[in-house]
Amino acid sequence: MSCWRKYTADVLKDVNKDFLHEACRRMGFDFDEGINTVESVWEDRREPVDAVFVKDGEELTLGFKFNGDNEGHLVVEGDFWRTGLDEATFMDNLGQIYAGINLKFQLQMQGMTVELEEMQGEDLVIEAYCG
Repeated sequence: MSCWRKYTADVLKDVNKDFLHEACRRMGFDFDEGINTVESVWEDRREPVDAVFVKDGEELTLGFKFNGDNEGHLVVEGDFWRTGLDEATFMDNLGQIYAGINLKFQLQMQGMTVELEEMQGEDLVIEAYCG
């Protein structure tokens, strides 16, 4: 059912947009910073955002505000209805995937080799080695 929502997560603060693009792609969509209004035809509502979700070349009724709460947290705003994205798990999944990408980058910046990155149930497992 159509319903306008606004979500944020503590792990998604001061996000790196390249990492966020990768996390979104892993979830089956991306975002376009050239589109700055999210619209819901079901509620006849429009809101300004920093980027709109796109999937298979189509705009979705969701968008990102990169500093949506004025503390640097990413905010997802819009209507999940008919987007194909699971509202109940979306923020947890996005946060977990983003954190994994960020952690992998941080390990590589410390000279470590990352050989495995996979989900085991709800846990993200990363194997990294020195040298």
